Amino acid sequence: MLQLATTVRHIHNEGGFEMRNWLSNSKRVLLSLSGKTEIADKSFEEANDAIEKVLGMWWRPCTDELLFVQKFDASFEETSHPTKRQILRAVMKIFDPLCLVGFFVIKARMILQDIWRSGVLSDEPIHVAERAEWWKWVQKLQLLSSLRVPRCYRFASCSNRVELHVFVDASIAAYSAVAFLRSEFNGEFHCSLVASKTRVAPLKPISVPRLELMAAILGLRLAIFIKGELSISVCRRIFWSDSKDVLYWIRSDTRKFNQFVAVRIGEILQDSQVDEWRWVPTKLNVADDGTKWDDNMQFSSDMRWFSGPEFPRSPESCWPVSEFSQSHEEGTEFVHHISEGAEYTNRCSPDPTRFSKWERLRGAQMRVFSFLRKIMKLDARNLTMKTFLDDKTCESSEKLIFREYQEESFANEFLQLRSSVAKVNRKSSIFKLSPYIDGNGLLRVKGGIDAVEGVPMDVKRPIILPRNHRVTFLLVDFYHRKLRHQFSEISVNELRQRFCIPGLRTLVRSVAKMCQQCKIRRAAPNIPEMGPLPLERVASFTRPFAYVGVDYFGPFDIVVGKRHEKRWGVLFTCMTVRAVHIEISPSLSTDSFLLVLKQFMSRRGVPWRILSDNGTNFRGASRVLADEIEKIAVTEVEQKYPNIEWVFIPPAAPHMGGAWERMVRSIKSVLMNILPRRCVREEILRAAMAEAESTVNIRPLTYIPIETSASEALTPNHFLLGSSSGVRERVDRDCTSAVLSRNFRIAGQIADEFWKRWVRECLPCLTRRSKWFEPQPNIRTGDVVIIIDENTRRNTWTKGRGFDVIRGRDGQVRSAVVRTEGGLMTRPVTKLAKLDIDLANHVAVQEVCEEGC
Repeated sequence: MLQLATTVRHIHNEGGFEMRNWLSNSKRVLLSLSGKTEIADKSFEEANDAIEKVLGMWWRPCTDELLFVQKFDASFEETSHPTKRQILRAVMKIFDPLCLVGFFVIKARMILQDIWRSGVLSDEPIHVAERAEWWKWVQKLQLLSSLRVPRCYRFASCSNRVELHVFVDASIAAYSAVAFLRSEFNGEFHCSLVASKTRVAPLKPISVPRLELMAAILGLRLAIFIKGELSISVCRRIFWSDSKDVLYWIRSDTRKFNQFVAVRIGEILQDSQVDEWRWVPTKLNVADDGTKWDDNMQFSSDMRWFSGPEFPRSPESCWPVSEFSQSHEEGTEFVHHISEGAEYTNRCSPDPTRFSKWERLRGAQMRVFSFLRKIMKLDARNLTMKTFLDDKTCESSEKLIFREYQEESFANEFLQLRSSVAKVNRKSSIFKLSPYIDGNGLLRVKGGIDAVEGVPMDVKRPIILPRNHRVTFLLVDFYHRKLRHQFSEISVNELRQRFCIPGLRTLVRSVAKMCQQCKIRRAAPNIPEMGPLPLERVASFTRPFAYVGVDYFGPFDIVVGKRHEKRWGVLFTCMTVRAVHIEISPSLSTDSFLLVLKQFMSRRGVPWRILSDNGTNFRGASRVLADEIEKIAVTEVEQKYPNIEWVFIPPAAPHMGGAWERMVRSIKSVLMNILPRRCVREEILRAAMAEAESTVNIRPLTYIPIETSASEALTPNHFLLGSSSGVRERVDRDCTSAVLSRNFRIAGQIADEFWKRWVRECLPCLTRRSKWFEPQPNIRTGDVVIIIDENTRRNTWTKGRGFDVIRGRDGQVRSAVVRTEGGLMTRPVTKLAKLDIDLANHVAVQEVCEEGC
C-alpha cells in the first residue's frame, strides 16, 4: 500500500498536483509519504477515540473499523406521533452502501411497507400498530453505535485460496442475501463479511418458494458484483439455500415450469453452475437473520451476521450435506406445481377468468383447436370432438366453450338428462325451460315454435347459459360493445335470438354499468352546494365601487373619417349595490385597460378589491400595479393605489363572475334598443353607453311596492346620486352656515337610510340559494377527471389527473389543478367530470383511452 501511495503521489506531481493531508494509522507510513516528523505525529496510533468520515462512512483508523453514528431527532421521541415522512427521513439517514447492517434496516423497511399499506398520507400520524413496531425498532437503533465492523478482510489478501460463500433466504415479509470470504491461513479457516442485500416482499402476495427463488437471484447478482469489484482472486463460489424447492428447480428442466420460474432458473444456470448451489439447514443459514426479525436480538460485533456461521471455518467434510439424492439429476423426473390449489382437468378450453374480452377467449380456443389438429390422433368413436375439430369457424369454438361451461354450471342436470330417466328434477333452476342435450352436447330449450319455417335453430331452441358465469359476462359484454354501447333493450333483444339466460335484462344493465367507456361517456360533474356569498356582496355601509367586478363586452363598429374601427365597452360593476360604470376602450391591450382603469378611479374613487376573469389584459394590469407599488414610495402608493387587491376567478368559470356577467347582458339589452343597425361615430357610441349606464342604474334592486305611491323602490342611483333619477332638492344660495350644517347632516342621514333599507330589503333576497342545493363529494388529489369544454366535441375532451385542489371559505373544493398531457390546468369543479376508474373492470383503461369516449 505504501508503494501504491508513493506511485499515486509521483503521478500527480508530474502533472503539477501536490498530494497533501495524508491520513494513516501508522507513523512510518506518514513519515515516508510526507518526510516531516510533525505530520507523522498526527497518526492515529495513540488516539484510540478519533474517528474520521471516509466516503460517507465513519472510520476509526486506530482499529481500522467501520462505525455507525446516528443522530436523533423528534421522530425518535416516544411521546411524539411520527408521520410517514418523518419515518422515511429517519430510515434514509442510515448510510450503509454495503448493507453491513441490512439485518437491522430491513425491519424498518417492513414497517414502512405496513405504513404504506395502511393508506395514511405522508404528513399524517401513523396508526397505533405501526407506531408500536416503530418504537421497538427505535430502541434497538440506539445500540447501532456500539457495532464495530472490520474494514479489512482478515487474511484474505495473503491467502492462496479464497472462496466466496453466499447465503440466501426468504420469508413471507422479506428476502436477503449475505456474502462472506472464506480464506485459509496457516492451516486455519477465517470468514469475513463482504456485503449483503435485503429486500422487502412485494405488496402483491407471492408464495414463499417464489420468494426463495428471488433471494437466489439476489445472491447470484451480489456474487457477480463482488467478484468484479474485488482485487482478491476468488477461486470458488458456493451458494447456500435452505429451500429444497429452489435447489430441485435448478436441477430440473426449466421447460417444465411457467414463465416466472423458468426465466429466473435460466438466469441462475447462465451465470452459475449447478454444483455451486448447496443446501444448508435453516438454523445455520445466516441470511435468515435478514428476513425474520427477533425482538430479543442482541447487537454485538461478534454476532454471526458479521463473523459468519461456524461450519465454513471447518474442513469441507464437516459441511452440511444435501438431503436430495443425485437420482433426480440423472433420471428421475421432478415436476413442481407452481399454481397451488389447481386441479387436474381434461378440459380443452382456456380459463375464461384470464380474458377480458369474448373475442380473445374465442381466439384462444381456435388456437387450441389448431394445436390439437396438429398433434392429436383422434379416436373415431369421439364423434363430438371430431366434429368440433373439423369445423374451423368461430361458431365451433363458441359451441365448445358453451358446452364445457354448461357442464360445469349444470353438472347435476347433465347427469339427470343422460340417465335412464332423461328428465330434469323439479327443483332445478332450469326445469321450466324443458332442457335437452342436442347432438353437439349443448343444453338447449325445448321450445314450442318448431313448426315455424325459415327461422334458425338458435331462435327456435336457444342455448341455455348460466347467469353468474364468467363466460356469460364476456358474451354479454361483447354484444354490448358490438351494438355501440346503446340502450340495454337492444342488447337484450339480440341476445335472446340465440341464448336463454335467466335474469338477462338485469345482467345486461350490470354489464353496462361496469363498462368503462359508458362511464366516461356518461360522466358529469358533481357540482357542489352553492357556497356562501363573499364579503364584497354583503359589505354594507361602504361607498359604492369599493368592491368592483370588471369585464369587457363588444366589439362595436364605428366610423372614423372614411375608415371603420372597433371599440370595446369596459363594464365596472359595484359588487354591493349593483351599480354600473361604463368606459370605452380602443383595444384589448394592457396599456389600454390601464388608461380605462385610471379614468374609472378618477371618477368613482380607487376600489379596495377588483375581481375579474383571467384575461391577459387583466393579468398584465395586476402585474403593472404590483410593480408600481414596489417602485413608488409607500406614502405615494397609499395616495395613488391604497390597498388595491386583485382577485381572479378560475379559468372557464363564468358562473363565479355572474355578478358582473349579468350586468353585461343588461347593458347589451339596452344598447340593442338605442344603437342603430349601421355603424355610428364614436361620440354617438359614447352617448349611448352613458344612456345605457343611466338606464341600468335606475333599475329597482328590490320588489316594487304598489300599495302606496309614497315609497319608491331602492335603486343603485340612490347610493350614487341620492335618488333614482338623480334630481335633488334645490338649496337656496342665501342660506346660512347653520342651514348648511343642518342640510349636511340630513344628507348623511339620508345615505344611512338608504343603507338601512338595503339591509332590510335587498340583503334578505340574497339569503336563499338559487341552485346547487345539495352537497357533493369533493374531488381529491389523484382522481381521474375529464375537462368539459363546450366548444369541442365530447369525445375530444381532455383527460387528466387531479394534481391539487383549491377550497373555498367553507372548506368545499371549488376548483382544482389538473395534470394533463399539455401541462397543469386550473378548472372549476363544474367543468370537471370525475371518472369512476375501476382497475378490476374487465375493460382495460388503456383500451378505453385508445377507443375514445
